[in-house]
Amino acid sequence: MSGRHPMKDKRVSGFSWNFLENIATQGIQFIVGIVMARLLTPDDYGLIGILMVFISISTVIMDAGFIKAVMQKTDRTDDDFCTAFFFNMGAGLLLFLLLCLCSPLIAQFYEKPILSALTKVVALQLVINSILLVQRAKFTIALDFRTQAIIALTAALIQGAVGITMAYSGCGVWSIAWSGVAGATANCLLYWVLGKWRPKLRFSHASFKEMFSYGSKLLVSQLLDVTWKNIYPLIIGKRFPAAELGFYSRANHYVKLPSTTFSGVIERVTFPMLVEVKQDDATLHRQFSMLFKLSAYIFFPLMAGFAILARPLIIEMLTEKWEPCIIYLQILCMGLILYPIHALNMNLLQVKGRSDLFLRVEIIKKAVDVTVLLITVTMGVKEMCIGLAVASYISWIINAYYTGKLINIGFLRQTVLVLPTALYTLLMWACIEGVKLLITNYLLQLLVGIVVGVAVYYLSGRLLKSEELAFVERKAREQFSSKASDNH
Repeated sequence: MSGRHPMKDKRVSGFSWNFLENIATQGIQFIVGIVMARLLTPDDYGLIGILMVFISISTVIMDAGFIKAVMQKTDRTDDDFCTAFFFNMGAGLLLFLLLCLCSPLIAQFYEKPILSALTKVVALQLVINSILLVQRAKFTIALDFRTQAIIALTAALIQGAVGITMAYSGCGVWSIAWSGVAGATANCLLYWVLGKWRPKLRFSHASFKEMFSYGSKLLVSQLLDVTWKNIYPLIIGKRFPAAELGFYSRANHYVKLPSTTFSGVIERVTFPMLVEVKQDDATLHRQFSMLFKLSAYIFFPLMAGFAILARPLIIEMLTEKWEPCIIYLQILCMGLILYPIHALNMNLLQVKGRSDLFLRVEIIKKAVDVTVLLITVTMGVKEMCIGLAVASYISWIINAYYTGKLINIGFLRQTVLVLPTALYTLLMWACIEGVKLLITNYLLQLLVGIVVGVAVYYLSGRLLKSEELAFVERKAREQFSSKASDNH
């Protein structure tokens, strides 16, 4: 017992619980999504895809970077939390009212009358989520990811149950809208029931000014990012039939289940970890390198496998009516394979308190993104997806340039760090393609492809003595031994 380091154990436990939460939540959302996609139509998902543009942008404004501002402070006080809470709650309520007022205009712009009422229901999530941001931040600061995992899984199950029940009852697009509200409500209630913090009627102008100084730059950066991420649904929804947006939205949703969720693990767990060592560049360099390699090792094969097996997956799970989304899914996988790498690089800028650099990087990347969009927008949805993938690789170079300036891990160094993992992934890809040539049945392709892919990836890491595999196995043994000793 004396040889164990409490904070180190807490970090490992936090990563394990957060990773478990996201894998389990992904699994639930994936299964629920399959059931609902079989019951609903591409048009239904297209309508929700249109509204998520406005919800995503409103969510960023509601946060305004205040939660990150509180978390990065080492001398945070209860006044900081209370100030952030009341700001978030007020912003959430105002944005909800604004969307309700604008809902007829949204319906008119897209020539879809149902959007007027649908907007009001979907926007309820803003009010609900605004009062849980600080509660969730308190758990994250304490590295209590076990409780967060329990909350997330429970909320996902409730959301899935409501969505499937309503879809079976013939509620159509309303089953997606109300299930989202149900999931947000369950999430919020559980955070307040299990959380010990309660806000006091205090609002500190000094605290607000300090957090706004830090958070405003993040707000602009995140607004640029989220607006850009949603510009594609905005354009596709206007230029093409709702079904086409439905195909794109489904592909984007399935790709983002692993990509954004895993990036969420990286961001939520590594941010408080790296903040603790941000003054020690040598330790920060070492921890960043380890996390960078580990992220790529776990994520690269996941996204590559998703792309290779997209056809049997979509046809078997969603039926042939969703076949047009296959090519979009494959292309987006190849772009979003870098998502955790982007998250880590941008996290470092925030850890170092360089929200000015964070904003600068976002502006440069968005200039590149807009250029790519202008080139591809007249070509079609497929070409727009290719442009997104290309822009993702250019963004990595830009991100890595500034990381190199801060802790001397630039693009070339980062490439070297992930090169072994890229080789393991290519070998896995080739073997799964061989399986697809030998087997014509889609279900067998899917099952055998997964088994062969996992086996090849694991064995190649074993044979070539992968440091990342050794690290994962060592931490797994430590966790198992720790739990075994605790039980005795």
